[in-house]
Amino acid sequence: MDFQKPPLPTDDEIVEVLTTVDQLMSWAKDVQEFALTKAMNENKQWPGMKLVEGRGSRKYSDENAVVEALSAAGYDGNVIYKKTINTITNGKEFKIILLIIVLKGESLFGTVNKFV
Repeated sequence: MDFQKPPLPTDDEIVEVLTTVDQLMSWAKDVQEFALTKAMNENKQWPGMKLVEGRGSRKYSDENAVVEALSAAGYDGNVIYKKTINTITNGKEFKIILLIIVLKGESLFGTVNKFV
C-alpha cells in the first residue's frame, strides 16, 4: 500500500480517501478481528506479528463498596467524587439558554471536525 503524507496526494486522491475512510476503517477492523480469531483459535502465526494480552480497563467492580470504604477511612465526597459540567443532553434546563447563545452566533460546541 502506498500511503503518502499530505500535501503529496492530489485533490482527487484526498476526496477519494475522505469518501472511503469509514469503509476502509471498518474493513481494517474486520481483517484485524479475523486475524485475531485465527491466532487465538487455530494458533495461526502471522509473519512479524505476535499475539499479546490486551490492556484491561481499570474500573471498580463495586463502586458502592469503594465509596463506603473511603468514607469510613475519613475521605469526604469532594475527594471521592469528580465534578464535571453537565452535558447538553442531561442539562435540559440549560437548553433554552444555550440555544439563545447559539442563535446569537456564538459557538459553544467547538469546530466541525468531520467530512461527510
